[in-house]
Amino acid sequence: MWCSSMDLDTQNVPPDALICSEHFSEKDFCNRKRIRLNNAAVPLEINAPPPMIVSPTPPTSNNRRPLVQILPKLSTSSSPVSQPSFGVTQSELPPAPSPITSDSFPNSTAADKKRIRQLQQKVRRAKARTGGGNILQKLDELTGDEDSLKSIIKSQLHRLTSRKKKKRFSQEEKVTALTIYYSSTKRGYRTLQKLGLRLPSISTINRWLRSFTISPGINNSIE
Repeated sequence: MWCSSMDLDTQNVPPDALICSEHFSEKDFCNRKRIRLNNAAVPLEINAPPPMIVSPTPPTSNNRRPLVQILPKLSTSSSPVSQPSFGVTQSELPPAPSPITSDSFPNSTAADKKRIRQLQQKVRRAKARTGGGNILQKLDELTGDEDSLKSIIKSQLHRLTSRKKKKRFSQEEKVTALTIYYSSTKRGYRTLQKLGLRLPSISTINRWLRSFTISPGINNSIE
């Protein structure tokens, strides 16, 4: 009945074919777990599609005008083209920024150069005061004839100003370290190390002592 109402070929319709809802009204459907049509549902009458308007075919005669004659000729005259107006007058436009000149910058270059020269002079004076020759001269004035104290201070200055992390101790430094170690207690030697003196460690001193070849009796090397 539906196929005949919609003028469909019943022989070519598959058995599981469905009809779109556009062919039925809302009252023809029922919702029972699945949307189904009522038993008494009848499809609506399908309106025939509107006839297509076929444009007439252009004439095939040879009396065609060229496209150049149909289009208007473009004017090549030098007539000025008016710019579009956006409703803004000349007085409402913001003023053009003024060009940047050297006069607009603050005149602080000369003051900065003067300040740099002053700081460079201070650095040169400080380097001259802390130079090695000046320190040794002050050291000679302070120590006088105390050569042993002077040698200790000089060796400590060399070690403090040296860039080498590991530097071998000279024979004079070894003698000074042994003298300080045996003239004071072990705690006193470690206290001098904590105060900043670059002295060899106690294990290094013991290793030096084990390397000496000392036999019983009078040693002719010791005066």
